[in-house]
Amino acid sequence: MSISLFSTAQDSKPSVPPSEVKPAPAPPAAPVPPPAPKLTPEQRAQKRTDRLTQNLNLTPDQASQVKAKFLLAESIRQTNSADAQKSRQQLDDDINAILTPEQQVKYKELKEKNKAAVQNYKKTGKVPTDSEIKK
Repeated sequence: MSISLFSTAQDSKPSVPPSEVKPAPAPPAAPVPPPAPKLTPEQRAQKRTDRLTQNLNLTPDQASQVKAKFLLAESIRQTNSADAQKSRQQLDDDINAILTPEQQVKYKELKEKNKAAVQNYKKTGKVPTDSEIKK
């Protein structure tokens, strides 16, 4: 007959049926960032103008014309959402009329990248950075 002088942790643990075993608590969720501040129509128009100025190398005259078009589109957007689609197409046509042929090509590429980024966001929920959109 053999007697063990050493006991193991397994020997001293009470047996718990698997149905009563509780999973470990989940780690705390990452903090949710506060929502971005609401921009005024003027701020949105300026931001969009700045982005196009940077990406398309707009002249000061082009930038002021583009900003005026963005302000008009923002006012339509604020007052009547039924005209929003028509307004977007008109805005696109107006901006293309202001741009040079080389800028028009870049503008079209930029819109396609933005559209792809929006579709990716809808699929993944991940907001792309400006540098990801520019790729």
